[in-house]
Amino acid sequence: MRGKALPASDLYSLGVTCIYLLTDVSPFDLFDIASDRWVWQEHLLANNTVSVHLCEILDKLLQNAISQRFQSATEVLQTLEQQPKKLLNISNYRTVTIIDYTHLRDLLAKGKWELADRETWELICQALAKPRGSYIFSSDFEKLPCEDLQTIDLLWVNYSHKRFGFSVQRLIYKNVNSDYGIFCHQVGWHIYNYSYANSEFNFSLKAPIGHLPSRIWIGGSQPWRYPDALAVKLAACGIS
Repeated sequence: MRGKALPASDLYSLGVTCIYLLTDVSPFDLFDIASDRWVWQEHLLANNTVSVHLCEILDKLLQNAISQRFQSATEVLQTLEQQPKKLLNISNYRTVTIIDYTHLRDLLAKGKWELADRETWELICQALAKPRGSYIFSSDFEKLPCEDLQTIDLLWVNYSHKRFGFSVQRLIYKNVNSDYGIFCHQVGWHIYNYSYANSEFNFSLKAPIGHLPSRIWIGGSQPWRYPDALAVKLAACGIS
């Protein structure tokens, strides 16, 4: 996917294949262009147990700089044969969390739209058991509890007088026949969203209908997949 065709390129491709098999997530969603790094460990399947030793090997296979990768298959095999460290079970770090939406409600009630937008990002991270400030990928929506998505949406819809909210965005996306370009034009977003800059957004009731919540927290190299993934999740949760 990246770099020139050099001896280490095949090993890079091997690393990409491995993280795809471990996560069942498209490589396009596993590479965060904003931070220029692979974020595959955040997407490990719950039943997958991966050792720290293997994580280190995969990360080295995926280094952007060729000089920092393994230079041969023999080197990879030698490293694999070294004494592995204790297994790391990612699922052990996922706990049931009771989320408090009081702060979001208060921010929306006071019309503090930008702060509410940031709080929404943090709450979604909590609901997904992801670290604060983590980017949210299209594949993450499948794991987002319907109760949390519905609560966030209801608060936005109610306090914006039906101008903002995920369900509002979904309706607009449906009305434009799922055309990403037209959708962005309707809600006042740039078609390409690689900078994630707040300057793109209008945090006021003067913004176009469906403008908020924003998409500053969306990760991956294909932002156009976001409205479709959101629409599918809302439909699955019965949120209209």
